[in-house]
Amino acid sequence: MVRSFVSCVVSCLVLVLLAGGLAGCSLPEEKPDRQHRIDAGPLSALPPGVRFHRETGGTRLVTFGAVTLCSAESGADIRLDGVRYQAEPAPLVISPWLRVVPAAVHRDGGAPFDWRPLLVATGYPGHLRGGTWLGTYEKDVADFRVDQVCLGASDLDSRRIELVTALKVGRQGTAVKKMFVDYHVGETRYTLLIPGQQVVCGSVVKSAC
Repeated sequence: MVRSFVSCVVSCLVLVLLAGGLAGCSLPEEKPDRQHRIDAGPLSALPPGVRFHRETGGTRLVTFGAVTLCSAESGADIRLDGVRYQAEPAPLVISPWLRVVPAAVHRDGGAPFDWRPLLVATGYPGHLRGGTWLGTYEKDVADFRVDQVCLGASDLDSRRIELVTALKVGRQGTAVKKMFVDYHVGETRYTLLIPGQQVVCGSVVKSAC
């Protein structure tokens, strides 16, 4: 009886090991998302350098822009999935938008100054104060296609796709240290890492303020 029981257990273990080996062969591990820096993947960006909102106080609405998204590969079907941020201290609200500025020959009215890159402004997109920044603002970034090539993207007369960040910030202020732009090309998913560019001064964030 004991010998029969042991034999049964051994047979079961062999079957389990074989099943596990076969399963491992037929179901390879999924490749992790491909995170890359600027100029190292299909999607790239032209960041404007560090920008400051130096006014301090209580709760504030601040919007940063001028991070130009562009395609490093002509003809690539780049589709955005979303934008994530690493910011310290954490803002009350942080929300990505897209601002699309048409090429100069297709701009309807406004002075050349109104189509300039949106560096920093108070308020939220659609309710910005301190200047006029014309263009089309898109709040839903998911599945947006970035089809503007990087070559010539810095020309202010060219069509421009700006990543715009709208923040609601408390008295502490905040510093955006990193931006993660998730996107895909076909079935392959990527994440573009953009170094932090945006600082709202406050009681905690005081460096260079």
